[in-house]
Amino acid sequence: MHTPLVPPRSHGPRRTHRRGSASRARGVVLIATLLLLIVMTILALSMFSSLTVQEMIAGNVREKQRAFQAASDAEQYAEYWLSINDNALTTPGACSALVNANTGPV
Repeated sequence: MHTPLVPPRSHGPRRTHRRGSASRARGVVLIATLLLLIVMTILALSMFSSLTVQEMIAGNVREKQRAFQAASDAEQYAEYWLSINDNALTTPGACSALVNANTGPV
């Protein structure tokens, strides 16, 4: 009979030590990965909150521009109206009636 040339397996302390260090390395990698995931989640949440604030600022700037444009248009119309009705304002007794802004002449 022939005996195999394969050495017998040894279950000595050296092999157990390798398993322990590999297990510890996997644990360290797991913890590092979880910490990285937590950091990325915090960054993503801060980006979303920053985006919301920037949208609010942009909306306020847009409304400010619209209000300024409306005031400018009203001013130009008032100047036009005053230039057309200049004669009516200089004659005595031109303003003889009350006017309600919601319903018209009273």
